[in-house]
Amino acid sequence: MTKKKPAPTSQVGKLRLCQAVTLKGSKCRSYAQSRSKYCYFHNPKLAANRKAAQSRGGRNGRAKHLPPETPAVNLKTAEDVRTLISETVSELRRGELDPKISTAIGYLATIALKSIEQGCLEERVRRIEETLSQGR
Repeated sequence: MTKKKPAPTSQVGKLRLCQAVTLKGSKCRSYAQSRSKYCYFHNPKLAANRKAAQSRGGRNGRAKHLPPETPAVNLKTAEDVRTLISETVSELRRGELDPKISTAIGYLATIALKSIEQGCLEERVRRIEETLSQGR
């Protein structure tokens, strides 16, 4: 007769909560790290690591922007929009432009193009209405 192996215990049952008290005076509700009574954010031994990670995160999270000397763009025609998109694609492919900036430019160029098209349609309707009113 073979002995049955005991059912494995759940890992969740072995997890402990962090022993730190938050600035608001309540107990931290995060799980403690293994071999520690604190979570990552409250473990005093990891203070230097935490600070370095926060610094890296701050640098990486900064909004990208074009240099101040970038010339202004005036989008009055569909051709102006096509030129901007063509230049943006070229700069992106050469690695001169951050992909996030190129995405924003593409989005705004689409809005500008729709606005230009709407203006053209309004002008056509105005001329047609003017022609029809003269025929009466």
